[in-house]
Formats: sequence, structure tokens, C-alpha cells
Amino acid sequence: MQPHAILLLFFFPGTTAEPEALFPSPAGSHMLKLLHFATFQNSTSVLVGGLGLLGDVKVGSLDSRTGNIRYYRPWLRPSLPKGDWDVIESSIKSYVRDFSRLVQMYTTVPYPFVFQSSIGCELQSNGTIRTFFDIAYEGQNFLRFNLDAGTWDQMQHNQLSAKAEHLMANASTLNEVIQVLLNDTRVDILRLFIQAGKADLERRGNGSAWTRCAASLWRSTGAQRGMGPPRGSTGAATAKRPMRGGGTF
Repeated sequence: MQPHAILLLFFFPGTTAEPEALFPSPAGSHMLKLLHFATFQNSTSVLVGGLGLLGDVKVGSLDSRTGNIRYYRPWLRPSLPKGDWDVIESSIKSYVRDFSRLVQMYTTVPYPFVFQSSIGCELQSNGTIRTFFDIAYEGQNFLRFNLDAGTWDQMQHNQLSAKAEHLMANASTLNEVIQVLLNDTRVDILRLFIQAGKADLERRGNGSAWTRCAASLWRSTGAQRGMGPPRGSTGAATAKRPMRGGGTF
């Protein structure tokens, strides 16, 4: 199996429910989620990939070899104007590039290691909207972005997360990109996707075994070293390591 195919198994989807025909708040919860995965093999080599999900439906991916975004559903692209897609694609690629550069510039933890990020919007059954941007390190929750305050919250209280919080708080360009992504995955776009993808969502249903399996894989991503290094990399595979609480980012 190719590395980019293995990457897709590491991400978990959100929950979904029966979508309504038009734009009023649906009876259940609907989530649009963009997931990013980065395995840092050494100081110059990183293997990246990503996945876009509407509920349990895979709608696109970030190819780990080319860096291009692939779209899986024929209804997805026509849902938004080309100009909106240009902004979203540019923001995703900028985030992946800038995040990788930031980590490679400042990390002193042993290679290889894994970072994941999850960004998206959830329309809950009571009509409330929740946006989120979470970063995980070695398969464990690490940092969370507070959109309203424009700040980062530590999910782990240790030297590593404190250093990471400081670096991310001062990465102004990266934070601007994150806010664009959060604003561009808000409920208006989510509702458009729910309507356009109604048939796919209804076929997938709720509580799939894939959901439970992928959620478990997300939590244990730090153990997944079988993918091997990217082309041209000399990074070696290692066994699972517990999250390191010390050291610097």
C-alpha cells in the first residue's frame, strides 16, 4: 500500500445525521472536517497528507507526494464558486507548508515524530455552531486554537506544550491562515455541502464501523511507523513511543 493511502486510514470522521432538504438547521449534528497529518522523518524531510470529510463521507484529500488536493465527489466543486475554492486551497497549502517549516526550525525532540491537526465546523442538533482547530502530537491532544480570542490553549501542561504554545502564538502569518480556514468552513458552506451531498450522506448513515476504527487509529497515530519514509528520505521507522512531556518543541 502506498504511503498516501495509509495516511487516509489515520484520520477520524465526525458524526453525521439525516440532512434536511434545504438550509434550516438539520435534525441531527453535521460536521465538516479537514485533517492534516505530518510525519517528520528528520530535519529536512516531512511526509504530509490530509483528508476532507463531511460526516463519514470522504470528499477530498491532500496527496502526500504531489501536495495537490484531490476531490472525490462530483457534487463538491460545483457547490462553491471557483474564487472560494481558490482561497480554501491556497490556505490549506499555506498552512501545511508554514506549519512544517515552523516545526522543523524549532524542534529538538528525537526524530521521527508525528503531528496531526483537525479543523472544521459542526452544526449541532440545536442549531448552534462550533468551530474547532486542534493539534495532536504523537496521537495525543496537544494544542487547541480559540477562534474568538485568537489564542492557543494547552491540552497538555508540560514544557513541550508550553513552548509550542509560545511559538504558535507568535506565528502571526500562520495564525492568519488558520483564521481564514476556520471562517471558510463555517456553517453556510457546511449547509451547502449537506444539501449537495445529501444522497451520499443518506447512503453512509450513522455510527459506521469505519468511524469507530478510524477514531481509534487517530488516538494511536504515534504508533504507526510502517508507512516508511517518503521518497528521498533517510528517516527510519521506529516503534511506538509514549508522548514526551519534557524537552523543547
